[in-house]
Amino acid sequence: MILLLLSITYLVYKIQEFYPQIIQISSISGFRFIIYLMPVLLLQFINWTLEAIKFKILISKFYYLDLRSSIKAVYAGNFTAFITPERIGNFLGRIFLLKKYKKIIILSTIYGNSLQLLVTVFMAILGLITISFFNFPLGFIRNFESSLITLLYLILFASLTILFFNLNWLTKFKRFKLFRRFSSDISEFISLTTKIKLLVLIVSFLRYFTFSLQFFILSLAFKLDLSFFQVLIFISLLFGVITFLPSFLPGNLITKEALSIFLLGGGLLAIKFSIICFIVWFINVGLSAIIGGFILLNHRKKS
Repeated sequence: MILLLLSITYLVYKIQEFYPQIIQISSISGFRFIIYLMPVLLLQFINWTLEAIKFKILISKFYYLDLRSSIKAVYAGNFTAFITPERIGNFLGRIFLLKKYKKIIILSTIYGNSLQLLVTVFMAILGLITISFFNFPLGFIRNFESSLITLLYLILFASLTILFFNLNWLTKFKRFKLFRRFSSDISEFISLTTKIKLLVLIVSFLRYFTFSLQFFILSLAFKLDLSFFQVLIFISLLFGVITFLPSFLPGNLITKEALSIFLLGGGLLAIKFSIICFIVWFINVGLSAIIGGFILLNHRKKS
């Protein structure tokens, strides 16, 4: 809560400081903006289709799920994720829509999210190494001391890789009464092949690339003089940090925008990138939750 209040205070301060420039940004040609917005909207669908492919791959070991049903389940999960803290409820919508193999759906969703986290940590390391050791020309990130942080993220990445690719530790949960009903499902889930895990990891990287491409396209719309690689590195740093910060709002709304302004030095470029963060949030999180809500509503009417 304190972090959220600090973020709101910082954003209000920056909005007041750059109010005339923000008004000027809002006057961008509507037609020109729509031209850039259309591929970003398309990439939103591609992003969640890739998530559906991940889910389908993980579920396929246990029962057949066609891609269309998987896509609908993922969007339904986006709606329930939107209304739960830290988006932890994305498996609820999937269960409600598919109505079978509930425990496997929970395990598959959590594991898919875990591998996406692994990608986020890896990309954060890439960003940290780039600005620390290769003097990458990101002039807008000032005085970012990252050697120690890089080491911590390397340790975290190594630990998560061991945990996520050797799932035998899950058997320890069988000792607890709360998880006993998951006992047989956990045993099945542990037997996931390395091939399946690597395939899901590759799709997770494709999701990250798709997400980054949305940022880059919007950076062109706002006339930011940044290459795709520069945008990718900054996103890697931003989400590498924001992922581990607590947030009461879906997708770290407000906290993410405030941090992006801070990391970029607090200037006009930072303000523009913060606006881009909000647009991407609205398209990927807000819009997908609305679509998921309609899917759930339609499914309920048919039931």
